[in-house]
This record gives sequence, structure tokens and C-alpha cells, in this order.
Amino acid sequence: MNSILIVDDDDRGQLTLEALLAGEGCQLRAVADGPAALASAAESPPDLVLLDVMMAGMDGFEVCRRLRADARLREVPVVMVTTLDDRESRLRGIEAGADDFISKPFDSAELRLRVRSILRLNRYRRLVGERERFEKIFQLSAEGIFIVDGGGVVKLANPAIERLIGFDAETHMVGRNLMEFIAPEQLEHCMTCFQRLITGTGEPVRIETWFRRAAGEAVAVEVNAGKFEWLGAPAAQVFVRDITERQALARKVVEAQEAERRFIARELHDEIGQHLTGLKLSVELAGQLPADALPARLAETRARVDELLAKVRGLSLDLRPQMLDELGLLPALELLFDRFTAQTRVRVDFKQVGLSERLAPEIETAAYRVVQEALINIARHAKVTKADVRLWLAGGALGIQVEDEGAGFDVEAAARRTHSCGLAGMRERLVLLGGSLRIDSAPGAGTCLVATLPLKSAPAS
Repeated sequence: MNSILIVDDDDRGQLTLEALLAGEGCQLRAVADGPAALASAAESPPDLVLLDVMMAGMDGFEVCRRLRADARLREVPVVMVTTLDDRESRLRGIEAGADDFISKPFDSAELRLRVRSILRLNRYRRLVGERERFEKIFQLSAEGIFIVDGGGVVKLANPAIERLIGFDAETHMVGRNLMEFIAPEQLEHCMTCFQRLITGTGEPVRIETWFRRAAGEAVAVEVNAGKFEWLGAPAAQVFVRDITERQALARKVVEAQEAERRFIARELHDEIGQHLTGLKLSVELAGQLPADALPARLAETRARVDELLAKVRGLSLDLRPQMLDELGLLPALELLFDRFTAQTRVRVDFKQVGLSERLAPEIETAAYRVVQEALINIARHAKVTKADVRLWLAGGALGIQVEDEGAGFDVEAAARRTHSCGLAGMRERLVLLGGSLRIDSAPGAGTCLVATLPLKSAPAS
């Protein structure tokens, strides 16, 4: 429903306009002075202002100028209602920003026709503006968007979807059938979903499938489609997102889980299993020993139990230290450094700035894993006796630096390898939390790893 703001300091003028426009199906509201008009328009912008010129205090010309100076109100049509019919007054009104004039006393038919005409033009102007904004969003969207009619023919496509499909400046999707862009093995399922969307109640469809690029290769996509009308006929608006990287990351997550399971299984079999087997044999043989030999066998068995407990505790710490959850990042790192030095003879020089309080659990876990993986790489490859670890808080982010003066390596060559000393895993863990990783190294020149984790982590797009 259109809204009309009537501004007149004469009650009779307000009542007259309200009576003449009562049957126009508009929401009418009236105020008696300029400041009230500006306040009412700012609170709820109207579709039309009928503004009396001759008002006490702030006159209609000044009200119009102030409306035009407001970014939210400058496009609202203003019709000046006046008894003045001289050329100078009308020029003042046009200069102030008036769109039209209506003279008192009113011609009721003329008033209604002018109001209808201005509201119609204003509605058209808004539609044009909305269309321009939609077209900008459509063209600039990083997500692929296209419109397909009920027969499956593409009627409109934005640059992002054409880039995804692999079209160049000479070829386009428009006019082609949707079936051309769906991988053959996915065609039946996709067309069933499409027909259900077009002929059904219009419930949106979301599927993950495979599209076929212009060159023939397949690309994994997420498709969200909704029903709407295109030139009076049922059609579908389709949003397409490339999920190749997401699927690759999901595969790496599964691979990491499997690798962790293999590690646990190997540790259980090779280490803990052997200790348990030894304990079993020791207990079985104890029954065959003379009484005076039992104390020595008992001491030996107790030592094996202690060794087994230490092994289980170490395996637990390698998987996830309980201290990280209970006491936080710094105590967990101190324990990590002590165990690392005891196992590898590599001393860790650790300093931190600003970490006086607990961080979010996902930040602490990521920081712990980055430091842990970096130290493992140092132990395996650097050939040093000391490593430097630094943590600091600055600019709303946690900074991590792990440095050694050891053998170093070719960073680009390592990045190209499938198994690159855990670097890819570290980078992916950081990126998922909106962080970053930089590695400076060269053969014979040591290595410096610098990671950044925003404290308000945002998943990467």
C-alpha cells in the first residue's frame, strides 16, 4: 500500500486532502508543520509528500530542500500545494526540488489523477533502481547464477557460471539446454529434481552433483535452486558453487583420520601389545618358579607394568594432552617441550608475550598442533640441538614462530610433494580458522615458520 504524507498547518486543508484521497487505497498521515514533516518522513519514508507552501515557521520551500538533502528521502516525490500561481513561486519550488504543483482550491479529479500518475511513476522508478541493483549483484557475484525455463533452456547466466563451465568470450550458456552441463551419470537424478521443482509446490532444491565443463572434464558443485516466474511461465533460479576444494579437504580429513587410526593400531600392536605379551608370559612362568625366586620376578613384572603405563600415557599425550583442555595452551606446551627434549635431546627456548588468559578451544588446539608438528619436523630433518618457539598476542591475533638454525629445505619443492613434512596439514588447519602460514627456509640456512591465528576465527570461503 502506498503511503502519502500530507503537510499543512491548516486543519481544513488536511481534512480536505484526506477526504479527496480517501478512496485511493493509500495510507494517509498528516502533520501540521515542517519539523514534524521531516521527523515523520525520516521515521517512515512515504511514497509521496503533499506539501503546503505557506506554513508558519519553516515554509514548504525549506521543507522540500531538507528532504532533498537527506540521502534516504531525496528520491521521494514532492507535490507542492499552493495558492501561489506566479512564475517566481513555481521557480522557487522547482529549485527547492518539487516534482509538481497543485493549486488551491483543488480540482478533485485533477488531484486524484496527478497523485495516481506520480505514484505510478515513482513505483516504476523504484523498480528500475531495484533492477539495476539486482543486475550489479548478478554480474559481480562470485557464485554462479543462471535462470532456466520449464523446458530446461538457459535464459540468463552470469559471468561466474560461464567461467565455471569454461566458456570464453565467444561462447555462452544462454539458449543451451541445462542437460548439456550435467555429467552423464548425474543427469537422471538432476532432471528428476528439476522437474519436481518446476511442477511441484516450489520447495527449494539443494543437491551436490557434477557439472561438465565445456572442455569435457567434470567439476563438483553444490546446486541451490528455487522456483519463480520468468515472463509469466514457471522457471528456476539456480545458484551454483564450485566445491572441488571442499571435497578435496574432506578427503584429506578422512585420510588424516585413517592415518591416525593406523598410528594408534601400530602403537597398540607393536608397543603395548608386546608389553602385554611379556607380562602374560611373566605371570605364567611365575607359577613354575621356586618361592625364593618370586620376589625378583614380581619386581621385574612391576617394572614392566610401570613401563607399560608410561607408554600408554605417552600415547595419550601424543593424541591429545588432557592438560590442554584442563589448564590451557601454555601448560600443555611446557609439557610438550619437556617430553620433546627428553625424547630428542633438542632443547626448546620458549618465550611468550600477552598470553595471560585462556583462548578459544579451537585456537588453542590449532596453536598446539602447529607447534607440535613444527618440532617434529625439526627433530626429523633439521639436525640441531636447539629450537626457538615464540608466541604473542597482537592486533586481535595469536602469532606463532618456530625457528631453527639447522639444515633447512627448499620450500617450493616441499610444497609440491604429496607428503611435505606436515606443512599442508598445518596450512589447512590454519586456513580453516582464518589464519595464515609463512615459511622461510633454504638448504643450509635454517627454517623460520610464522603462523597467525585471528582470535575471532572466520572459516575460509
